[in-house]
This record gives sequence, structure tokens and C-alpha cells, in this order.
Amino acid sequence: GVLEGRLTKELVPEPTPEGLDITEVRWGGGESIEDVHDRLHRARLRADREGLESASDAVLALALIARREDRPHDAAELLGTITGLPLNNAAHYVLFRTLRRSLQTELDADELRSAMERGAGTDPESVLVEAGLSTTSP
Repeated sequence: GVLEGRLTKELVPEPTPEGLDITEVRWGGGESIEDVHDRLHRARLRADREGLESASDAVLALALIARREDRPHDAAELLGTITGLPLNNAAHYVLFRTLRRSLQTELDADELRSAMERGAGTDPESVLVEAGLSTTSP
């Protein structure tokens, strides 16, 4: 894209192209949020076929997306939803811890704790249904 290779201080916001929703834009030729959503849904379907429980892993992906979209409170709440639940890949535990540490630089301790507590009472599958990522039939 036109911003590729520039220093952070040189970056300026780009308008959303006319006729597209921001989730459809492939900024810099990469994936759009819609592309990531579709890929995540396919990964969940594959995990189901392989007999793996993927809800916590998918919620972790949503938390990473929220953090990337500069929505730290949402990311923290999503992390709270999966705190203490199993993840399928050891690397996902590293991502969880890294994301939580990243949020500690963005939110004060009370904000982070409060957001994670809000998420703690939420069923991961309900989060995925709301995000359109359920793999079960209604």
C-alpha cells in the first residue's frame, strides 16, 4: 500500500474506500477483517471435524483482533471469558499472556481487572454465536 515502508510518525489515516465497509478493506493488500473472520470460521469447522474443542482458541483470536483494532477494553473482556479454560496449542498460552501484558500497558490495573471480570461470566460459545462464528446448527 501507499503507507508501506514509512516510519510510524509518517503514517496518516486513510479513508475507507467508497462503497466498502471498513471490515471489507484489504489495507495494504493484506487480509480484511472479513477475510480473517472467514478463515477463523473455517478453522473452527476443521477443529470440530478433528474432535477438538475450539471455542477458547477462537475467542482468543477475537481478543487479538480487538487489540489490533485498538479496542483494549473489548480485548480484556474477551480474555476474561477464556481465563482458566483450556487452549489447544501451547503457543496460544503464550499469545494469551502476551496479549494480557500488552493490555497492561494500555489499561490501568482496575480497568483491566474490571473488563476481565465482566468477561469471566460469559460463555465462550455465546461470544462466538454473537460474532457469527458458531459451528453448531441453531
